[in-house]
Amino acid sequence: MTEDIGEKKKRLRAKILKIRDALSEEEILERSRLIKEGIKALPEFQKAKRILLYASFRSEVSTYELMEELLSKGEKEVFLPVVMGKELRFYRIFSGEETKKGYMGIPEPSVRDESRLFLPGDPPEDTAVILPGSVFDEHGGRIGYGGGFYDRFLKEVPGVTAIGAAFGFQVIKEDLPAGKWDIKADYAVTETGVFTGSRIG
Repeated sequence: MTEDIGEKKKRLRAKILKIRDALSEEEILERSRLIKEGIKALPEFQKAKRILLYASFRSEVSTYELMEELLSKGEKEVFLPVVMGKELRFYRIFSGEETKKGYMGIPEPSVRDESRLFLPGDPPEDTAVILPGSVFDEHGGRIGYGGGFYDRFLKEVPGVTAIGAAFGFQVIKEDLPAGKWDIKADYAVTETGVFTGSRIG
């Protein structure tokens, strides 16, 4: 019997996350610093006025050094997501202290003033979204954590630059199984290099 897309995704996700969860905190931070530099080197990141970050959780690529660096320089607007039902909404933060535990214990913006809400409609080239994920392929394919939050959000903001942050072992050579609802990343940035997604490559 042929394995369906959902089952294949679950199998790949479990396999890769088991490896990721075995990393030490020191390994995560060291590799994350290299990934941060790779992200910052992307032309689309450099020219973006708004950066939509995720707040890293457990064994994910850490985003906190990048967040603090961006906030301290003040050259770009920084946003973090809030889970609202089945949707993601991004709110601007001005300090790393403006967070509290939210969905699944993940840090979320504590100030949710509507004036801070990211609204689709601005020139898409002004915005870069940093994506978490469990597995990526070399052409921008991505498997998240099963909720579809980022796929739904990216459908709302066509044209923004989607940058996956992943450790090297999270990027596989085989093209990932994809459904009609799956959105590919423009880049997958690892500690060893950058993979250009099929949306632009």
